[in-house]
Amino acid sequence: MSNATTAPQSTPSTHTDSGCCGSKTQQVVGAFCWWENLSRNVPAARAFYGKVFGWEFHECKMESGEYLGLANSGRQFGGMMTMPACVPAEVPSHWAPYVNVDDVDASLVKAKSLGGKVVVEGTDIPQVGRFGVIADPTGAWVNLFKGLPGVGCQGYNGDNGSFCWTELHTSDPVAAAKFYGALLGWTATTNLIAATEHTTFSRAGCDPHDQSGCVGGMMKVKAEWGPHPSNWLSYVWVDDLEKSVSTVASSGGKVCCPPSDIPGIGRFAVVTDPAGTSFGLFAKAANPAGGCCGSSCGCSG
Repeated sequence: MSNATTAPQSTPSTHTDSGCCGSKTQQVVGAFCWWENLSRNVPAARAFYGKVFGWEFHECKMESGEYLGLANSGRQFGGMMTMPACVPAEVPSHWAPYVNVDDVDASLVKAKSLGGKVVVEGTDIPQVGRFGVIADPTGAWVNLFKGLPGVGCQGYNGDNGSFCWTELHTSDPVAAAKFYGALLGWTATTNLIAATEHTTFSRAGCDPHDQSGCVGGMMKVKAEWGPHPSNWLSYVWVDDLEKSVSTVASSGGKVCCPPSDIPGIGRFAVVTDPAGTSFGLFAKAANPAGGCCGSSCGCSG
C-alpha cells in the first residue's frame, strides 16, 4: 500500500503494570493484538498523537523506566516507551506489532526451524503474559504474545484513530508467505491491485473472503523505494483522510506518501510522527465491495 521506509522492531522492555499492556478481552490466536511505539522522542510523540487522534495516555510502572499505555476512546490498543539504550543509534523510532500465539516458546523454536531468527527469547510480562521477538527469513521483525488466563489484548477496530491493518513489505513474498503459513497457520491469497501484486493473510481455518479472518497484508519492496529493509507497517483507520493528513503536517509530522486510491477499497497515506516513526492512514471507500481476498473487495478495513 505504501512506499515509506520503516525499521525492524527492536527489543521491548518488561512491563509491570497489567493495565498498560493487556485488557480483559478474548485472545484470537494468529491475529495482531497490540502496537508498541518505541520512540526516540516520547514527549513529542505523545503530543503529536494526542492532537492527531485524541489518544489517551496512561502512565505505567516498568522495570526499566516509564511506559505509556495507549487508548482510543477508552479502548486499550498499545503502548509507548523510550527506545531502549541497547538499540543501535541508526535504528529509528518505529511501531512494533504483536501477534497472539498459543505458546510463545514453542513458536520461537518453530520460527528458528523455519529459517527465522529469535531476536528476544521468551520473556515474562508480570501479571500480563509472555512475549518474544523473531525475525522472519526476509529480515522483518514481529513480536509474539501469549496472555495469562483472562488477559487479552485489543486487536483491529473500525473506529477513527484505531489500528486497522498491518502490512509486510518484504524482499521475498514467496519465502515470507511460506514462513508465516507454517508458523502461524496463515493462508496467503495474492491478487493484482492497481497493477501491483498484493497478498492478504487470513487466520487458520478462515475463508479468505471473510473479513473477520483477515489479519494483514503483504507486498514486495519496490526498487523505486530505494534502500528498504523488510518490515511491518501498521495503518490507523481515519474517517477523513485529507483532514488527518493535514493535521499530521500541522502537528510536526511529515507526509511520505500523499493520499492515494486503492481501487474498490479506499484511500491511504503514509506519514511519520515528529520522532520519525512511520505509519499509514486508511479511509474506507464509501461503497466498497465485500470480501477479504486481496482483490478490489473492500477487505482492508
